[in-house]
Amino acid sequence: MKKHLLIDLLQHFERKEFRKFCDFVQSPFYNGREDLKILADYLYTCFWETHVLPDKVQIFKKLYGKIPYDDQKVRMAMSLLYRLAQRYLANSEWQLEALPEKVMLMRALRRRNLAHHFEHTLKGLAEGVGSPQQSADYQINSAALLSEIYHHNVVKERIGEMNLQAISDHIDRGFYIMKLRIACLALSHQAVYKADYDLGLLPEILTDINQKNRTTHPAVAAYYHCYLMLRYPEIPQHFQHFLLILFEEEEKFREDEIHDFYLMAINFCTQSYNKGNDAYLPDLLGLYRRGLEKGVLANGKHFSRFVYRNIVTLGLILKEYDWTEQFIVRYKDWIETAFRDSMYSFCMARLAYSRGDYDTSLLLLQKSEYEDLLLNLSAKTVLLKIFYELREYDSLEAHLNAMEKFLIRKKQMGYHRDNYLNIIRFTRKVLEATDKESLRRLQQEVEQTKNVAERQWLMTQLEAR
Repeated sequence: MKKHLLIDLLQHFERKEFRKFCDFVQSPFYNGREDLKILADYLYTCFWETHVLPDKVQIFKKLYGKIPYDDQKVRMAMSLLYRLAQRYLANSEWQLEALPEKVMLMRALRRRNLAHHFEHTLKGLAEGVGSPQQSADYQINSAALLSEIYHHNVVKERIGEMNLQAISDHIDRGFYIMKLRIACLALSHQAVYKADYDLGLLPEILTDINQKNRTTHPAVAAYYHCYLMLRYPEIPQHFQHFLLILFEEEEKFREDEIHDFYLMAINFCTQSYNKGNDAYLPDLLGLYRRGLEKGVLANGKHFSRFVYRNIVTLGLILKEYDWTEQFIVRYKDWIETAFRDSMYSFCMARLAYSRGDYDTSLLLLQKSEYEDLLLNLSAKTVLLKIFYELREYDSLEAHLNAMEKFLIRKKQMGYHRDNYLNIIRFTRKVLEATDKESLRRLQQEVEQTKNVAERQWLMTQLEAR
């Protein structure tokens, strides 16, 4: 049975937050219905004490006693509580930003002609309190606050320089930041999906930023260099400028902006590596390390098995074995439960292989079940490399035959199937090559073949023959 939206939403509340939500529902300012108060407390008990979720019949009985069951009535109560839960979340986010609340307060005081209270509030207002000062929202909210001050001064008929220039500057910065952010996200999306976007006034904005040196403002500078990094990846200075600003100013941006910045920088480094440029690999590992330390790369304590595996792969490429081992162990529980044990054992096996501890690697690979097809094939490839490097050629030949039969049955794998069939084919050819000329021709063939798993490993083995 499909879960009600209310139940699904509340399952994402931590216990302390759920308790605050119950207090929110008890407030007559937000809710006047007694049945919703009872429902919130009842669901808290079910979620956090009995750990048994009720059905609608049980909920109805709890709320309305012995009267005949009315499905419409209980669904209405749950829907109303769901709306209150949404309002609670919105209110919680609102409270994180002090400046918008102050703007609304100043507006209310001005409209009621409470000039003394307006000026008293303004006097005690610390600029930017509770708000990331580099965000577009801060710029727009600052413009709104200055606008309230302007209208207050006009009514009071005060003579002197007005703050219209400051209002205009904040609006421009806010617009530029938002526009550049969308442009960066669009370029990131285009790199993967080949989409086309009309970015409107972006060329004029870029011209204005250059002509009037707008990059003295850190947020404009960060998004500007991020855009140039993505637009002109062949110019490394843009990446370095962007990284410098990001690390110096990141505490002043919102969490979602920092998350986007890190992902765009990580994707830039990854795409450069995929195109054959490994110069950014140390920077990529640095971004992962810093991002993990600051908690900006994961949703809570969860991230996908693919991110986990990518970080391990990077650590192994750079031979940061001790750090990689610490990462594998520390973040194991962050992987989705269904894939946790298999991904953990596979990564530990790869680490052992990279360190030359083939016995440990073989033990981990042979005792683990890999239901994920690509993970299974990756594990088989590590076994292939171990058998080859240990010169256990009988085991290797049996393994190659079994792996080939496995792939022949898997006809819906696309280019992945070609990748692994080619490493089998080339491994056999490496074993068969006996003279320098045949090795040279084989090197050329490996280089020119489009889909080859472990291409670099094959080239290394050819050079060693």
